[in-house]
Amino acid sequence: MEIAWESASREDWQRLTAGASVQQTWAYGDAMARLGARVRRAVICRDGQVSAVAQVLKRQGLRLISRGPTVLVLPG
Repeated sequence: MEIAWESASREDWQRLTAGASVQQTWAYGDAMARLGARVRRAVICRDGQVSAVAQVLKRQGLRLISRGPTVLVLPG
């Protein structure tokens, strides 16, 4: 398993999180950043294919993955 931080563009993130909870959307991360949180986005791959994504918020030394990670169901 490999975790790639900050590797997804906004468009890719929106595609990967389609149907996910609002807390995992790019717009939510932007809003939290304006409120002082540090936002990091992870793309988790297994055998070279994306299997999950997670938006991590850091504020006052605490880290939160709310309503995630989003696990993708891949065909095959």
